[in-house]
Amino acid sequence: MLRATLIALFTFICPSFSQELPKFPKTMPGVVNIPHLPQQPTKTVKPVYPPEALQRWIQATIVLDAVLDTQGAVETLGCDTICSDARPDLLRSAAEAVRQWQWSPVLVKGKPVRVRTRVAVEFALDANSPSISVCNVFRDPQWFMGKVVNLSGTVARVAGVNVLTSKDCDGSMVITDGDASPPDRDAKYAALQQALAMDSARASLRGLIRKDSGPGQLAGQRLVLQRVLQCSP
Repeated sequence: MLRATLIALFTFICPSFSQELPKFPKTMPGVVNIPHLPQQPTKTVKPVYPPEALQRWIQATIVLDAVLDTQGAVETLGCDTICSDARPDLLRSAAEAVRQWQWSPVLVKGKPVRVRTRVAVEFALDANSPSISVCNVFRDPQWFMGKVVNLSGTVARVAGVNVLTSKDCDGSMVITDGDASPPDRDAKYAALQQALAMDSARASLRGLIRKDSGPGQLAGQRLVLQRVLQCSP
């Protein structure tokens, strides 16, 4: 009951961005409906990843309803049931990017026409994405459980095991190698091991977050290391 009330209050104060995009009618005079265009856009602009979505390590595909003019430019954007439940910040960023996309003119019987189509925008995170603080995981461990993320913090060897911590929050996360898939043992991995032999190191790591109930695990999470992204003594 309380959750429903809070959601309703939030919606009233901060309405979804989808409400700002029109819901197109089933048919639009003078517009040819081609849900999946056979050609790729000739120009795309990568959407800006919303900071809050990045900090929560949220990935999604946003599908927009679009009308292209006879030159292949975006005339207007809409939102139907496919995107009505999307995060407002992802939806806004996707719309801002797609408005700058361009297609070759779509021809029907040799003549350029206005076209209604669907455009998918991917919000994906990988090893090249910015790292987030390990504090985010400590604040909401259940949310991150089972996710592969890029984490930053201080790595130190404590009681014979490597742990990831941060001066900005309380908590420790044990770092281990995967049993079936060991981490990349490249130059960055070697630099981290060398730094740990002397003291501690600031590092960005990519790995899978798992629940760990083993003895001595202070925060209850384990980072199964996939690769060292950055290391500095």
